[in-house]
Amino acid sequence: MKFCKWFIPILVLLILWPYSGNTPAAAAATDIRIVLDGEVLSTDASPYIKPGANVTMVPLRVISENLGAQVAWSQVDKTATIQKDGTTLVLTLGSPAVQVDGSTINLEASVEISSGRTMVPLRFVSEQLGITVNWNQLTRTITLSSGSEVTQPEPGAGGEDPQTDLPQPPVVDTSNGLRGVWVSTVSNLDWPSKSSYGKVDAQKAEYVQLLDEVQAMGMNAVFVQVRPSADAIYPSSLVPWSSYLTGTAGKDPGYDPLQFLIEETHRRGMEFHAWFNPFRASTGSDASKLPANHVANQHPEWIVKFDGKLYINPGIPEAREHVIKAIMEVVNGYDIDGVHLDDYFYPTGETASKKFSDDTAFKSYNSKKIATKGDWRRDNINQFVQKLGQRIEASKPNVSFGISPYGVWRNKSTDLTGSDTKASVTAYDSTYADVRTWIKNEWIDYVAPQLYWSMTRKEVRYDLLADWWAGEVRGTNVKLYIGHAPYKLGTPEIGWSTAQEIINQLEYNRQIPEISGSIFFSAKDLRKNPLGLIPLLQSYYGVQP
Repeated sequence: MKFCKWFIPILVLLILWPYSGNTPAAAAATDIRIVLDGEVLSTDASPYIKPGANVTMVPLRVISENLGAQVAWSQVDKTATIQKDGTTLVLTLGSPAVQVDGSTINLEASVEISSGRTMVPLRFVSEQLGITVNWNQLTRTITLSSGSEVTQPEPGAGGEDPQTDLPQPPVVDTSNGLRGVWVSTVSNLDWPSKSSYGKVDAQKAEYVQLLDEVQAMGMNAVFVQVRPSADAIYPSSLVPWSSYLTGTAGKDPGYDPLQFLIEETHRRGMEFHAWFNPFRASTGSDASKLPANHVANQHPEWIVKFDGKLYINPGIPEAREHVIKAIMEVVNGYDIDGVHLDDYFYPTGETASKKFSDDTAFKSYNSKKIATKGDWRRDNINQFVQKLGQRIEASKPNVSFGISPYGVWRNKSTDLTGSDTKASVTAYDSTYADVRTWIKNEWIDYVAPQLYWSMTRKEVRYDLLADWWAGEVRGTNVKLYIGHAPYKLGTPEIGWSTAQEIINQLEYNRQIPEISGSIFFSAKDLRKNPLGLIPLLQSYYGVQP
């Protein structure tokens, strides 16, 4: 599958062709006014004329609210695809070649990123979409007509804007690949706060503030937990409303949080990845406290109680199918950029006296006659991952599918092909996540191992693990993102006494071509500016504070 592409509603893609006459220098970009069918449009970033190309660039948000086109952005391919009324335009960052319904046209300016906004050339796009454009030099107004209303040019219209050196917004460095942050909803860890229960405007404001802060640090993607515990932060026909929205499980919060989150994220030119916890049914053990339409009450035969929590048994085919359907409900219903799973497959912590009770399922659902329960469990998860990937690919191939497993696959002491580590928990043996198989078969688009250790923690050294995971994806189409742990800064654990630890890890990543980006756990920890991390990130990513 291709890596992620966004689908956001997009307004009117405008154009202004600069005037070549001898006129006074243009005013600042903020003086350019855009009027569509008689209505003045607001902008969250100023239009500007690209120096040397004499092409006016406009942010997608200006064009994303009234015209009904669709745009898809691929962060990996750096392409913007615009579709409307049977016309398809494909613009690539850094390339003058543009595809129009399969034919190639060379432009002086294509899509570019400026101040965190995706900008497009107005003249080209507007002509292709059939939009009429008039420029009034006296009032510095672009008058657009979509054809729904007849408008008369203002006095002085008809000329074209002169070439000018307009002040340019700072360009955000995109050479460092994906820069994501996990946003946990479980237990109200990152969003929303408990104080916002039942308050729609407060929850929206909190998310806007969260995005303001993480984008200012250089982040270009969020991984928001939309399924904390077999529930939803969106209206679902399969699972109940999450209690983390109102304080009461099953209660409608009065709006569609997921739709708002996606729109607000995309408005800023950021990616939105829907994060699902696949098999955790409840953080508590009492199903009677859960809504009647919760899976623990509708299918108690699928539920295993372990360590004070309820889990959906991955060994039951119907239970796995239920989880896949719940995820596909979001894939099919929302313009997400990716499906993201955490490492909740089988729970860790089993001992001789404390077992995850799946003996009956092992006997009942073992048509392959797999000899050991461990191999059977891994096969269950393999089937789940493969089928989910196939469903996403069939439905929306531009939506990426990735998983964030525990940071150590296996220790070398257990498997000579494992990493030179001494971890007490491993993905393969503890959560039964056979990540190597997923990568080799390319069932996933990316893997994001949680490398939550420092460069100096000898038992699980960051650099050794980064090298090991790079070797696993090498030669495949699976991308590698690294999960980082700013939440550990300032803790007594070895190596976390300075924020420079995170920067050192990012610098190390730069030396490994297989690493395509980073994801940070979690938003609340970044926002605390632990040990002065924020200015270091801003400097590293080249963003203006």
